[in-house]
Amino acid sequence: MFSHTLSIMFQNNSGAVDMYVTSIYKTKPIDVESVTGNVDYKGVTVRYLLPSEIGVNYEMRYVEIGLGGSTSYDYHYWEHYIFVVKGEGIFYGGGKKIRVKAGSAIYIYPNEIHRIWNDGDIPLGIICIVPRGTPEDNVRIELKEKLEKIKHKAKE
Repeated sequence: MFSHTLSIMFQNNSGAVDMYVTSIYKTKPIDVESVTGNVDYKGVTVRYLLPSEIGVNYEMRYVEIGLGGSTSYDYHYWEHYIFVVKGEGIFYGGGKKIRVKAGSAIYIYPNEIHRIWNDGDIPLGIICIVPRGTPEDNVRIELKEKLEKIKHKAKE
């Protein structure tokens, strides 16, 4: 699912990888809506900066949310971390909406329903760090009734 070009792996004399270097600009953006079929991901791309295939314990992904775009409501069993690198928007988590902007750091507890909207005037860029091997489609635990209530509340 991930694609990168011009990334460099440094190996020591025994052949083990000591370092892996890549860049947002050297990785291919993947349109999340077209891969997942989930229209809630309109305008969202992901770039796999440090994918599990290189042996990391945590994967690093760069996610960009276009103007007026958002992620879907997600709910999964692992914790993860988000750092906003550009733009601004609204983060929903813990039953609250808060404004986030470049420099904001977010810890998302396991099983917490969350979502991010870009209501700014430039793309919203975030670094997302997740445990190695988390499924590509986020394998959301579908609690349809709970999600519907949250969607309804979020519109208010």
